[in-house]
Amino acid sequence: MTDEPACPQITLVSGQTLLMQKARLYPIDRVQELGALYAKATNLTGGVSTGIGFLGSPSWVIGGALAMSLLEGVLSASARKQAVDVLAEAEAKRTSLLAAARAFSPSQISGVHVPDPARWIANVVGGMFIHDGGEFVTAETDFGLRHIRWSSVTMYWAEEPAQAQIEPEVKIKHLLDCLFQTKDGKFVGALKDGRAIAWDNGSYRLFESMADLRRYRKDGSAVYEEITDEAIKAQFLRDAAATLERL
Repeated sequence: MTDEPACPQITLVSGQTLLMQKARLYPIDRVQELGALYAKATNLTGGVSTGIGFLGSPSWVIGGALAMSLLEGVLSASARKQAVDVLAEAEAKRTSLLAAARAFSPSQISGVHVPDPARWIANVVGGMFIHDGGEFVTAETDFGLRHIRWSSVTMYWAEEPAQAQIEPEVKIKHLLDCLFQTKDGKFVGALKDGRAIAWDNGSYRLFESMADLRRYRKDGSAVYEEITDEAIKAQFLRDAAATLERL
């Protein structure tokens, strides 16, 4: 038996029904940054219509040469150059955004029961992930990877979860102040309440302070290297979750 909810069902105008096993979402800061560039392009062009959408629309993917030809004759040379420069920057940002996408199962997505991708949010150690605001949803389905134009969806159904599952390390991330590595390769966590946690004799042990931990380890003068890599910190939190969740 599993607590994993049933896959959301997506029915298209063609009558085909897809089961969404995972949906791709994007880092919220990058989505917002890209949106600001598109808004800037829209202001520069005055919302010029090109026949394939308005300049600045998130669904309008454009290259520099095509942008120049579309803008030719409708904007001054100066405004055209500014618009093309902004759009070229936006296209580079969009490529970076697509590369940063992560696939989340329905149980990881808050609001997945709502038939509006703009309401889908995944909170994980790496940050908050949302839909990119475009007209397509990229999903892993029972028919493979699909890019679904949401305006072609005629029916959407998903279980309303009691609460989206949160990765264990997210629940306890706020407890950790800094992570260090000792000279012998051990990881030591400094907690925000002043205590410390470290691996000791087969389990994680809490110490009243970093000073107490150093006295126990008998390395009071040793220099600990601070670890800033988020992936390493996330793994440490996962490993230490059973101990930290009791705090």
